[in-house]
Amino acid sequence: MLHAMRLERSRMAYKQRDLVTAILEAEELLEEDPNNVGALEIVADSEIGLGHGREALLALTALEKIQPDSVRVYSGLAVARFLDLDFEGAITATDTALELSPDLPEALAYRSLALERLGDWEGSRAAELRASELSPTAFPLPPEHDEVPWDQVLDEVMSELPELFQRFYSRVLLVWHHLPDIAILSSVEPPLSPMMLALYEGAPPPNGDPMEILPRSVRLFWGNARRLAGNRQYLIEELAEALMIEAADWMALRPEELEAQFGVGATAEEPEAAQ
Repeated sequence: MLHAMRLERSRMAYKQRDLVTAILEAEELLEEDPNNVGALEIVADSEIGLGHGREALLALTALEKIQPDSVRVYSGLAVARFLDLDFEGAITATDTALELSPDLPEALAYRSLALERLGDWEGSRAAELRASELSPTAFPLPPEHDEVPWDQVLDEVMSELPELFQRFYSRVLLVWHHLPDIAILSSVEPPLSPMMLALYEGAPPPNGDPMEILPRSVRLFWGNARRLAGNRQYLIEELAEALMIEAADWMALRPEELEAQFGVGATAEEPEAAQ
């Protein structure tokens, strides 16, 4: 009875998108019942929702031993390995998921993301086309790079920024790149998200005015932004938030200050960017 109550509290927290509480409740249950499938699923889904691929992998690996023929497990492994920058491992997981369920749009979507990062553009585009055919609402087909007026989009993003960040970026070089450099993403623990939209170049000044000592540049990643471009306003809002988070980090604004002053949370949930 106690196990069932704890699992229900975890599920309720997950439904309310209180993912940290969902994980804590599920982990308490797993201390007593390490093979509780429901608790392992909640931990995996919640960690993925928080963008924590490595933590999700622990739960999914345990689930794989319990449910070796579960398409849900292999689909989750694809997402978690992608977030952990293991793109070949993500493709292997999608292979298994698609063997079990050939028309699984989520597996195809993450296959597309992983193939793009391994340089297989044709394979990536074919997978995202198929995912969109199967589930156009969840995985709308994104436009190709040259179908988006990126400079115009950036102008609109700048106009959306609060005045503090407009002043900051008026003196910073903004450069479009395809995708984040994997070496940079993996240079910290835990690794940065492969779906990030912006990243400054340089190190924030330990002393001095961060409005005077500026980044060498801020990179914007059209390969990730392209997947949001089907909804122009959403794309602009997401890019604006990414730029505010980068500037706030440079200026040593704490996440709670950023949220209180500008309504921006520094921890975005995954994996909407894949849609």
